[in-house]
Amino acid sequence: MNSIVPPARSYECSVYSSKLDAFFFYGGLTYTSNYSTTVLVGDTWVYHFSTNSWTLLDLVAPAGIRAGHGCALDEIGENVIVTQGLPDNFTDHFYRDTWSWNLGTNTWTNVSTNIPPNGRWLVGFDRLPGTNNFVLFNGRRLPPVTMTDVWEFNGDTHQWRSFVVGNIPNPPHEVFAYTVTSSKWLLLAGGDADGNQTIADTCLPPLQCILVTATPQDTNFFLRLNLNQGSAIWEDEAEFDHTVTRHRHAAIVKMEPYLYLYGGLDWDGKHGIGEIYNTLTWGMKLPNKYWE
Repeated sequence: MNSIVPPARSYECSVYSSKLDAFFFYGGLTYTSNYSTTVLVGDTWVYHFSTNSWTLLDLVAPAGIRAGHGCALDEIGENVIVTQGLPDNFTDHFYRDTWSWNLGTNTWTNVSTNIPPNGRWLVGFDRLPGTNNFVLFNGRRLPPVTMTDVWEFNGDTHQWRSFVVGNIPNPPHEVFAYTVTSSKWLLLAGGDADGNQTIADTCLPPLQCILVTATPQDTNFFLRLNLNQGSAIWEDEAEFDHTVTRHRHAAIVKMEPYLYLYGGLDWDGKHGIGEIYNTLTWGMKLPNKYWE
């Protein structure tokens, strides 16, 4: 086995390519040796299952150093669409560009065209199954502000368009687990509802931009986003069993007809203190909608 491995990190983005039978990831956030300062990185790596080894592709990718960005594989499985993210620790500027990363040739193309969504990090971003379109939702800006707008990126024309958002979850959610189950449905699990201010470019009447003052709290909410003809409506999946542990930063994997939820963080009510790492793995069969 190749002894070279990527440095530990969080807030990177990653994809698995079935065509290449390899796992790719880009960027993220790590710490200095004494854990006193966060450091953003822009390297790209690939893990080859056939050889059980890692290869460094770029020390800094052409799209630059970034963390908390979104990326998803296109319909033909050869290009990764990359967007949004935080460029460094010392600015309130966020990326709002869009890139196409060809995995076979390891080449990057800036495909930004029309006016994109406002920059942010900790975004939700994924491809809508059966299409070459991608959905972007929520995310965080400073100081902190939780975004609640929803956008679609056309992977063929490279054009962004905004959805008409019909409502906003109250409180809003960020650092959630999510998966897209069809060209219409997006499922969101858990997240941080910690009293951040909420605002969005699309937050116009009848929507309300509100200051939430709830006690810091991770959630076990399970929400569904209905994407239908240019509108986006959040629905509380009340018929889902909400007994799964409270979590943020969890991983959710779709292996139809099952969803699997693993890991994440909970806390005891104090930011950055007493954080609890979840170690349970939960499974749900979609027709049943009960966690096990």
